[in-house]
Amino acid sequence: MDWRGIGPDLPVLSSIDWRAAALSAMAMIAMFRLRLGMLPTLAICGLAGMVLAALG
Repeated sequence: MDWRGIGPDLPVLSSIDWRAAALSAMAMIAMFRLRLGMLPTLAICGLAGMVLAALG
């Protein structure tokens, strides 16, 4: 849907990294729902990211 070479940039759903999306959702829940601070949230998400990377 281009108009003279100008069109909206739409996301490609197949390019979404599900691990990054899950870690982002986990960080939002930790900070907004559980009221954790930034440092505990970073520590938890960092450890979870290392576990996810180790699993593949």
